[in-house]
Amino acid sequence: MRQCDTLLLLFNRGPFSRGAETIATLIEKGGQRSIIGKALYGYAGEILGIGAAAENMLLAARALGLGGVYIADSYPARQSIKASLGTSKELVGVIALGYPAYDAPPRELRRTLTASWQDAVGAIDKSLSELD
Repeated sequence: MRQCDTLLLLFNRGPFSRGAETIATLIEKGGQRSIIGKALYGYAGEILGIGAAAENMLLAARALGLGGVYIADSYPARQSIKASLGTSKELVGVIALGYPAYDAPPRELRRTLTASWQDAVGAIDKSLSELD
């Protein structure tokens, strides 16, 4: 991260769950299951939304001729970044952007149907070993 010119810092402001620390506190203090469940559901939605936004940013960067990588393991720098920015919000990940050193060769796209609606009916609740 120190070598990158542009970093996009992705924070979870926790509008629905109030963040992972709140959930941990609720569990630690023996909070009501319904409240913990709602907080976990909200947290999952927040994290999935951040992941979708990150993917869209990476796709947009590629369309603009930039290279990008999502860094989920930002833990070693997390506390210093939060302190530098004066925030207590959860740093979920970092996107590093820059100009790629080389162009990757294009990959062949496979366009085959791998599943159908009929394949899914009754199979969602089965384990992988049962599907073979």
